[in-house]
Formats: sequence, structure tokens, C-alpha cells
Amino acid sequence: MKDSAERYQRIADALEQAPPGMHRLTPGPAPQLALAELPPTLAELYTHYNGGELFFELLELREVDDVETDGERWLIADCGRDSFAVDASGAVWRYEGDTGEMLPEGTRIDRWLDGFLFAEQILFDDDGEFADDIVGDDGELTTEVIIDRERRALRRDKQAIAPRWRMARAMFSAGRIDAARRELEEVVSRAPDFAWAWFDLARAAEKLGDIEAAMEDAREAADCRDPNDQAPFFLAFAARVAADAGDETRRAEFADRAGRLDPNIVSSQREGAIATLADGDLDAAEQLTRIGLALQPRNLDLLALAKQITAARAQQATEDEPDDDEPLH
Repeated sequence: MKDSAERYQRIADALEQAPPGMHRLTPGPAPQLALAELPPTLAELYTHYNGGELFFELLELREVDDVETDGERWLIADCGRDSFAVDASGAVWRYEGDTGEMLPEGTRIDRWLDGFLFAEQILFDDDGEFADDIVGDDGELTTEVIIDRERRALRRDKQAIAPRWRMARAMFSAGRIDAARRELEEVVSRAPDFAWAWFDLARAAEKLGDIEAAMEDAREAADCRDPNDQAPFFLAFAARVAADAGDETRRAEFADRAGRLDPNIVSSQREGAIATLADGDLDAAEQLTRIGLALQPRNLDLLALAKQITAARAQQATEDEPDDDEPLH
């Protein structure tokens, strides 16, 4: 295919122009017998490269003999705790080691590899050192860097789902709620079973004051796939939105569904609130408590916890007030 040939040429050019030692891919082709057992687009990759490393071992591409398969996907690469696999259509999936989620990462292996190279390059300067001003005071990549990185991946694979979702989440974190909502609507139109995208769409709708849409989007998040381990949480979020809006009928409906799916969800919210309160994270403790109370408005333990959080906030505000006797600088 002409477009894939052009893409592999661009990949080869990027590898050649990179600082010494940044990338080490083994030239292909891989053994012909092994190639015959792979989907066509994946076999094409291994005619060009048979394993290696990118960005100083950030990503490790497996040699063809080390590729594992469950019959539906072929595991081809590792990146920290995450792994990448290719299905029979050639689409790329990312398994997140921290969350256990399987994300639709790219529409085809050559587009994904081209986009990965183009996107990650933003983190490095011409000497192969980490670029300046990519990390914030918290030690994490800044939201604008994340947005730019995912946008670069999309320039190489315009229909990719997960990069657009991550870009939208970064936009949300940066306060660009309208833009985040537009991108999330694009995501769910292309991947209607992507539960987390529906949930983030619900969060954006609530921020913009579209309460009805927030409840419906959260319900879509709960309903869009089976099994859905997070469905009780999504319904609990919808119950909290309904409670804040004073819609008792919808609150009770969502709360009932959440409780039937997970009888322990209220105790989980309470325990989470207690733990985050002990860590001093009042915002997280308050959010968890509000969700718990949306599920069980008369729960005495949660009501007591809400009072404890209110008292902690008052104490914090008192401690933050300047001492009148303290000299000003």
C-alpha cells in the first residue's frame, strides 16, 4: 500500500535523524515462517523492523519470536507498565498496567508507530536530553505538553481514539471545558462503547451547567458495555449530579441501580473518604462523601463524616489566616 510505504519511509527518516543512541531498532525482515502467522499489517511491520527500542528504552518492540497472542490480539511492545497489542484488523490496543483498561490506541500499526515517534519527540531536545519546561512543579508533564503530544499523535492517525481522549482530559484539567467536550463528543461518536469517555463527557457537561446531559452521559457510561466494572461508580456519579440538582426521582433511580450492581458501593465511598481525609485531601474526601450521601442520604456515618470535613475546612481556613502580630514582608 502506497500510504504505508510512505509512512515507513517517514519512520526510517525519523530514526536516522534522531540523536545517536535514542533509537535502536533491528532491521527486518523477520523470519518468513513467523511472518506467516501474523495479521498482514503486523507482518508488514516486521518486514521493516524485528524488535528494538525507542527513546532510550522507553518503548521496547518485541522481536517476532517473542510476540504473544491469545488468538484475538498479538502483544508486540511494552512501555513501562503498559503494553501494546495488535488485533486481526491491524488496530493497536494499549493495555494500561495501572488501571487494567484496554484502550483503542491506533487504527493501524504503521500509523501508530509513526505517531508515537512524532508525539514523543516533543519531550526531547536536539541533543536527546529532556526538553526544558515540559514538567510542572508537581513533577508531571504539564497539561499543555500533554495536549501537544496527543495532538501530534492525531496528526499521524486522525481517527485514533485514545490520543483524542487523553487530549480532551488534559483540556478539561486546563479549564478548557468547551474544547474538551467537543473532543469527547468526537470520541464517543467513533467509539460508542468507550465508557470512560462518556464519563468524562458527563463531567464536562456538569461543569458547563448542562445537568440533564451530565446525568444522561453518566448513564451512557454505565450502559455502554458489558461487563462494565465501573458501572456502579458511573451511576453513583449520576446520582450525585441529580441530588445536587434537587431531582429526587432521578437520584433515587440512579442510586437504586448502583446499589443493585454493587451492594458495597456506599461503604466503599465512606472508606475512601475516611482514607483521603486522613491524608489531608479534603476535596477528594468531600467528593466521595457527597457521592455516598447521594446514594444513601440518611446514612449517619456519612452525615457525621460530612460534618467532620466541614470542621476540617474551617480549621484549615483559620490556620491560613495571617497573624495580626506577624510582621508583613
